[in-house]
Amino acid sequence: MQSQNREFDIVIWGATGFVGQLVAEHFTREYTPAELTVALSGRNETALEELAHRLCTDHEDWDDLPIVLGDATDKPSLDDLAERTNVVCTTVGPYTTYGTALVEACIEAGTDYCDLTGEITWIREMIDRYHDRAVEADVRIVHSCGFDSIPADLGTQLAQTYAVTSSSP
Repeated sequence: MQSQNREFDIVIWGATGFVGQLVAEHFTREYTPAELTVALSGRNETALEELAHRLCTDHEDWDDLPIVLGDATDKPSLDDLAERTNVVCTTVGPYTTYGTALVEACIEAGTDYCDLTGEITWIREMIDRYHDRAVEADVRIVHSCGFDSIPADLGTQLAQTYAVTSSSP
């Protein structure tokens, strides 16, 4: 993670969705506010406030979880989101529809980005379109961090384990 003077270490974009809630739960369970500044983000303020309240109630170290409102179809809100944090962790898909503008906003702001997409053709498009700009901006764009990628990762590990054990004399 880049060391920048930003309001947040990480913003969870799409925090009120099923997987977004799991990500938010993980961060508030595993870290304290002194270790990591986290914000919840999405378009539904009421749902974000309810999630923040639940997480702060469930995890005594957390007194407050800031909220960053935004909309995946509104470039200024994505720019604002990216400018306020060191890392955006997004669970908002389909990425082919809702991901490209956020990748671009992160590169423009110098913000690292991770997602959980399994949309391989979109990933290829992002690499072809933004790799050089991301390198120039010293921004890490990391696709397929868990969830959709886990079945393929486990299948690869199983095949590798089988290949190693079956080739032994």
